[in-house]
Amino acid sequence: MIKRLFFNLIILLPVIFGAILFIIIFWRLICIRSIDYSQLEKNVENYLQFKEGHGRVSVSLNNKILNIDYREFEENGPFKRSHREVKFNPADEDFTIYVFGETPLVSRPPDYKGQYHPWPDILEKILNSSSSLSKKIKVYNFGMNGYDSYDIKQLVLEVIKIKKPDLVLYFGTISSDLRSPRLMYIRKEFYFLWNPLMLKRYGPPGIHLYVDWFLQNYFEPAMLNTAQKFGLLNIDEKRLEKIDNKIIAAYRNNQLKIGNELHKLAIPFVVISWCSNLEAKPYGKAGVTDIYYNKGIKEKDYKKRVDLLIQAKQTDFFNVDPGFKLSVYAMIDELERNGIKVFRLKDKLIKERFDFGYKNFYDTDNFHPQVHNLFAGHIADYLKENSLLK
Repeated sequence: MIKRLFFNLIILLPVIFGAILFIIIFWRLICIRSIDYSQLEKNVENYLQFKEGHGRVSVSLNNKILNIDYREFEENGPFKRSHREVKFNPADEDFTIYVFGETPLVSRPPDYKGQYHPWPDILEKILNSSSSLSKKIKVYNFGMNGYDSYDIKQLVLEVIKIKKPDLVLYFGTISSDLRSPRLMYIRKEFYFLWNPLMLKRYGPPGIHLYVDWFLQNYFEPAMLNTAQKFGLLNIDEKRLEKIDNKIIAAYRNNQLKIGNELHKLAIPFVVISWCSNLEAKPYGKAGVTDIYYNKGIKEKDYKKRVDLLIQAKQTDFFNVDPGFKLSVYAMIDELERNGIKVFRLKDKLIKERFDFGYKNFYDTDNFHPQVHNLFAGHIADYLKENSLLK
């Protein structure tokens, strides 16, 4: 009798679990269909105001090590606590370059076993071997994993207090700016399972990170696409684009504030336009995003392929890959109009028919080692051609 009950329970468990999942998904679909976009806009505005007034970056120098620490209250956003140590011993006679940016400056492929040198390390070697400058050139990489432009702005202002550099380079992707408020107020509102299951708070230690990654990057976008295709859900892309533009404008303002502070100190400042993986599948408006993407992936002609894949990225609202969005191009144009030097690396790569795919990227916007070598060469040429090494 007990064995039979146990056997029946084992058979029924998947059915019960499936029924619970169906109920959750059905309930979330109703919630998503009734999303208040106006409230989302207000939430993002509140988040941006919070970020402006609540910096959590601290910098200290101890025994030629620059300690960078970051704290953010868990209830006010995605919980981030990080510590990084940078060997820091610039001599007064050195020509010092500070490089600031996000994850692509410090990340490495998870399965890569050899020595990994981000492009700032390679840049230093190239400049010291090819520059006519009599001084020794030192390049310090202050790239930080997961920092947004508010965090980097504070980091720049703190680091230059310790030692004034001769040149500052900024290589930021905007991805972190978009992901933080989206994760809090936008993306999670559209999620079917990740938000209601609250895995970050209650999931098993360690395991929930992999479950989170799978749900956010694969399951949730696929559910959104499927619901749209069956007419169960309609995404208001214009409202989402409006929210994107608020975040991009905040990013621009942070760049301008950095530029203004550096200008007061007569420190040259260069923003390097970044690029991302066009083969990383975008998720947005079903019947628009996926059509352009599928055509682009199949296209053999380089220019047509890139144009189609860039078009697909224009309505990518859930994979948060802004590298090729026209609104970002417009923002970069505005930085130039305001006197900030911009190296349009992405445009140069397109002219060279660079492969914006998994051959050179191991995820959305992080590079394989050979790309860092390429970038370092191009950036070195730009600095020399624009007389920034003097």
